[in-house]
Amino acid sequence: QMSSLALPQVDILFGDLGLSSPHLDDASRGFSFRLDGPLDLRFDRSSGLTAAELIRQSEVDDLIQIFRTYGELYKEARRLSNALAGKTIETTFGLKTAVEEAFGYRAKPLMAQVFQALRIAVNDEMGALKDLMRQSVDVLKPGGRIVMITFHSIEDRMVKQFFKSGDE
Repeated sequence: QMSSLALPQVDILFGDLGLSSPHLDDASRGFSFRLDGPLDLRFDRSSGLTAAELIRQSEVDDLIQIFRTYGELYKEARRLSNALAGKTIETTFGLKTAVEEAFGYRAKPLMAQVFQALRIAVNDEMGALKDLMRQSVDVLKPGGRIVMITFHSIEDRMVKQFFKSGDE
């Protein structure tokens, strides 16, 4: 919460919504399918479900929603969710293998979207973005500006909608 920071009002608020390289480069964080490590994907490892726990505890329909909404995997969501729901997959390579078994040679181009969808769900990134945008209005001076760098169309749509209507 920005209000807990007791920030003065500002002329410009800059948001860089990108994932940092240290997260990807540390195999123990589980953010990359190129390195084997625990399937975690949490930015704050002290709270919330890991991606492994999310998969193990989710029903097929829950995973379909995650993969469609956060990974923009429409045709693939059902097959992927059927392959994963309720399974015990503890590592990034375990997830990679499960996706490869479900999609064969077509798995490679889907991998980034699978990991993205799980990361967004695990960290409630869209909820955090909504909170940031709502709270940004309170810290901006009249006539102030908000700048957001987005990295995928889900974030981009939310930010554009907020800028257009003031509503997420």
